[in-house]
Amino acid sequence: MRTDSKPDIPSRNRVSDSVVRSQLARMLASEIFSRSARLSAFLRFVVEENLKGRGDCLKETVIASELYGKRFGFDPANDPAVRVDARRLRDRLREYYESEGAADSIRIEIPKGGYAARFLPLSPAAPPAKSTPEEPVPGIAVLPFENFSNDAAQEYLADGLTDGIITELAKLGALRVISRTSVMLYKRLRKPLQEIAWELGVTHILEGSVIRCAGRVRITCQFVQAHPERHLWAESYERELHDVLKVLAEIALAVAKQIRVVSTAPEVQTRCAINPLAYESYLKGRYHCRLSTPQDLRRGVECFQEALAQDPAYAPAYAGLAEAWLWLGDRGVVPTSASHPKARATAQRALELDPNLAEAWNALAGVAAWHDWDWEQADSLFSRALDLNPRCSTGHMQYGFFLGQTGRHKDAILENRLAHVQDPFSILIECYYGEHLYWAHRFEDAIEHLHASICLDRGSLMAHVYIGLAYAGLGRLFEAIEAFSAARRLAPRFPYALSLLAYAHARANQRDKAMERRGELEALATRGYMPAFCFASAALGFNEHDRAVEFLEKAYEGKERTVCLLGVEPFFDDLRRHAGFMNLVRRMNFPSPTSEPEC
Repeated sequence: MRTDSKPDIPSRNRVSDSVVRSQLARMLASEIFSRSARLSAFLRFVVEENLKGRGDCLKETVIASELYGKRFGFDPANDPAVRVDARRLRDRLREYYESEGAADSIRIEIPKGGYAARFLPLSPAAPPAKSTPEEPVPGIAVLPFENFSNDAAQEYLADGLTDGIITELAKLGALRVISRTSVMLYKRLRKPLQEIAWELGVTHILEGSVIRCAGRVRITCQFVQAHPERHLWAESYERELHDVLKVLAEIALAVAKQIRVVSTAPEVQTRCAINPLAYESYLKGRYHCRLSTPQDLRRGVECFQEALAQDPAYAPAYAGLAEAWLWLGDRGVVPTSASHPKARATAQRALELDPNLAEAWNALAGVAAWHDWDWEQADSLFSRALDLNPRCSTGHMQYGFFLGQTGRHKDAILENRLAHVQDPFSILIECYYGEHLYWAHRFEDAIEHLHASICLDRGSLMAHVYIGLAYAGLGRLFEAIEAFSAARRLAPRFPYALSLLAYAHARANQRDKAMERRGELEALATRGYMPAFCFASAALGFNEHDRAVEFLEKAYEGKERTVCLLGVEPFFDDLRRHAGFMNLVRRMNFPSPTSEPEC
């Protein structure tokens, strides 16, 4: 466990990078900055450039190129966009610190005359009076449990137990628990606990270790209050593996007592003994599915099936299997006509065994939305899943995606931001936010937000895809080609990136390159499953509208998930008056409105 828990701040006037980043995250999540993706992207960019030691190099041309994508012919004398946004950002910063940020201990400024940011430590605000009627909701981060077994192959067990405790704590209605994606960034990262708490915006941290020996597991935990730092509780548990769920429930109860969550502590239910071999296979399945590659998704299916062979009544394994089948179909690995019925059957079986399993309801909602195209039923099922687990970031993110594809852009963005609160460092959630802006025809905002996401994680496949679509929406085809090429370099066999590259080359009158990309698509199709949607995208680039609609009909017949986007996808705006396309959209029976942006 971590022992270096004192923050390393060299001097009274020097604010550590991690504290600055946590303050930035707090500001971007505020109501004031969430109203403007453009100014949020500006602030994020200049802060990161300063932290990287490049603050003195921040000129108008640099910002216009890197942030706004204006790489060619930008003349600051004739284009005041950067100066105007800098002035608006200074006004927004002043508004923030006069309201939501009045009690913050770090102030971020951008002095006039330049674009370099300044970070100032402020005197901490006085603590609230004891008579204050409402206390802030405690926030907890469960740091990745460390694997102290003499076997690196047991890593899945440590990750699985971390997940299990997060799940148990999330059932406490009076707690905010940071989701797995964000806390996993701290795996094997030695950093002071106070800084981690700053970065995640939490009040408490739970950390621990796991030792596996034969059929027994030893779990050691400690619970710490971050500000002021104070050790609250520590305990060790040694049990047989089949009792591990009971241990996780006990840990959650102990944490609840330490922070006096009395009214909701009874929501943590004790667990029955489980089949240890089934549990191990289940944890391995979760581990592989989170890696998300086609090979890992298939391996995840095998692990869940192994778990069910050991215990045919193990509901979480059925739910995990349902999610795995959904992902395999949605990502074009197998035909959705084959994967989604399996997802439905396994989700229904999970609910027969445990009707309160939110993951199973969420999977069933995905089938209703992206296979049955039953929009009303899907809405009801997503809502049911979130009622059972209102702090599930994945549930909010997927529900937001569903709302966006049915044209409810404002509601979609709200759900996405709720997901962000639970999982503040998830690049996937930020990519979906950029996609919502794109669907709403807010192309410039989408580009700015997604560019900031790429700056944080250049390996994000979907960020490159979505920003390429936004560039294409503005007719900036060479930048779209650059983005789709980056996506293809990250995943050479990802069919959607290849089809979009063919589209962009064709639209940019680079016919030879477009034909070459389309030939690669056809070659891939001879070696395995290829979504018809990909051929429709390529045909659209060549202005082959009739052929594009023919492929979309095949996608419709094959129940491909991407067909669900036809009502809102700006990519298909050129087909809106095509009789065949109009007939196809009508048969999808989208809720009204679908193509009118609401935000």
